[in-house]
Amino acid sequence: MKKIIAIILFISVSLSVATTSAAGLAKIVPVSNYSSESSLFQVAINGIAIPTASFSDISYCSFVQEGEATVSVKFKEKVVDYVVSPLNKKIETKLIGTNEVQFKLKEASYIVVTINKKERLYLFGDKTDFKNADKLVDVNQYLSENKAVQTAEIQKAINETAAKKQTLLFPSGVYIIGNLNIPSNTKIFMAPGAVIKASDNMEDLKNDDKLPGRGFFRIQNAENVSIRGLGIIDGNGRKLRDQYGDQARMRIFLIISSKNINIEGVIAKNPGSWNTQIRFSEIVNLRNVKLLNDATLSNTDGFDPDASSRVVIENCFAYCGDDNVAIKVTDAKGPVKKTSDITVKGCVFLTRKSSLKVGTESRGTSISNVLFEDNDVIMSDRGMALYCSDGAAYENIRYINNRFETNYPDSKRMGIQFVINKRNPNSLIGTMDKVLIKDCKFYQAFPKASEIKGMDEGHKIKVKIENLVIGDKRCKDLSSAVINTEFAEVIID
Repeated sequence: MKKIIAIILFISVSLSVATTSAAGLAKIVPVSNYSSESSLFQVAINGIAIPTASFSDISYCSFVQEGEATVSVKFKEKVVDYVVSPLNKKIETKLIGTNEVQFKLKEASYIVVTINKKERLYLFGDKTDFKNADKLVDVNQYLSENKAVQTAEIQKAINETAAKKQTLLFPSGVYIIGNLNIPSNTKIFMAPGAVIKASDNMEDLKNDDKLPGRGFFRIQNAENVSIRGLGIIDGNGRKLRDQYGDQARMRIFLIISSKNINIEGVIAKNPGSWNTQIRFSEIVNLRNVKLLNDATLSNTDGFDPDASSRVVIENCFAYCGDDNVAIKVTDAKGPVKKTSDITVKGCVFLTRKSSLKVGTESRGTSISNVLFEDNDVIMSDRGMALYCSDGAAYENIRYINNRFETNYPDSKRMGIQFVINKRNPNSLIGTMDKVLIKDCKFYQAFPKASEIKGMDEGHKIKVKIENLVIGDKRCKDLSSAVINTEFAEVIID
């Protein structure tokens, strides 16, 4: 029997409601009053209404799906044009009347519905709520009554359960806190409807050491950390940036000098800067994580592996004002000076800047063994980007079976841009070798020609391109690929 579990993101209900339809069984899970209801979209799955929230310039909804489902999306105005992405899924759609788009989902997935070339709805369908068999300790037993900000109480709960290797449960509800320090052996499960939100007061969000960047969830010198579930972690970035300016440039997850970190399922929403930065760490896995940044805020990157190794970003979603993924080395004097073995696979991305990117910060010895595979980039200013501005050696960077749908009209408007340059006159000059683009497709040509430009004869970019498709045509040479080159060795098969 097919089952749809809707995760209500904004309405307050006192009792659980179970609803049965001919297509299957649906259970509506109540949560506290949190996000405002979308004024643009109404969503139903197998005839069951799925509450839909608004955030910044988009709308979104979440649900757990088992089996095939019929999705109905109603728009508040006449639908003149619509697209259901990823296009690679070849989802069959139909317009009913003047304002309803209907389609079937064979399995849970992350879907983007674009109406009239402007309004977007994100549907986050997961196959599970990511709960495991561990015995759960309810965080509510630690909380104080009549206290708005519960940082100390929740930090105590995390410390005590981690010491006992227990799993801390955040049930449905809103928890207002300052930033947290996540120790080794922390296990957190966020139930559907659980929201952990940053305080409005910067005094609650302190940066206690000399490393740059604030972290809402600060995972430092820790091992064996697990954060799972279908809850929301909200950095309150828009409000804090408006009120405090650059002081409020806070990451949702700041992972430093840590090992064996696993984050699954959660929505990481509204950071004040980069959403998730991974520094000097190894064995970090992010799966089915949904990043929702305010695209109107500057420098809102998605995933930033930084001087780290063995990082996997898989089956994730990211909507960003800045780069979806930026693999880098930011600190020339840091304890780790290289980044290696980074995999970004099976994700759905939208950005106003670069999507699948290495750089620009390259203040280390090398960035190597990077794989971007089977990703759907719905919108980007640049689809594939390699920028080496500080002297590192880039080697074995592979783009395999990635798809790029539309261009966001920002400053570059290029499908591909690979560049070696010097950030300033004293910068070292880097190299790029063994770069592979294979089985990648642009559904339409971007407005401007792509660029592959090395620094000089001694610092060329070496690239192999196999089966690159633009529109419906396979590119056989630089001209058909619309790529300008300088100090580059490019082989096209």
